[in-house]
Amino acid sequence: ISSKSFFPTKNDYSVHYQTAEKFMEDAGFEDIRYNDYYTMPSSYSSLGLIIGKKEIDLGDETATLLAITTKSGNYRLEWLNNIDLGYTGNNQEQHHKGFYNCGKREYAVIEEYIRDMNITGNVKIWMAGFSRGAAVTNMTAALIDRNIVRNGTGFEGVQMGYEDVYAYCF
Repeated sequence: ISSKSFFPTKNDYSVHYQTAEKFMEDAGFEDIRYNDYYTMPSSYSSLGLIIGKKEIDLGDETATLLAITTKSGNYRLEWLNNIDLGYTGNNQEQHHKGFYNCGKREYAVIEEYIRDMNITGNVKIWMAGFSRGAAVTNMTAALIDRNIVRNGTGFEGVQMGYEDVYAYCF
């Protein structure tokens, strides 16, 4: 999924989401959304995301599988965010500022999607990213895990444990 999120080298920003969208459609995902950053020139802190869902049969139960990937490769100005090295958080939680802030934004996109799609019950998340996208994906997975520790689930209204979060980063 991550390799399908690579930003093409062409400058027609209006179609850059289409490769990832087609991959998700072909894999049976629906209600696919991408944010505006997928269709415009990159900026210092822009973050292109695409997300979709599908129901999966686990034998004795079903779950909603969310797939999300960040725009990766050939992302131009966004790489500048890699060197935003200021720390965020308190003494117990210190993070790379650029990746943490983007991870919080990706988390918010997932949270909004769950709410807007009225997703309840068992949820599994499949995330992927390459390069900067991997760092953001890794941070987002850590934020989900932190919520599982604090609240017993990654997101309000759904059932989710550590074993339900899959983050592939390369």
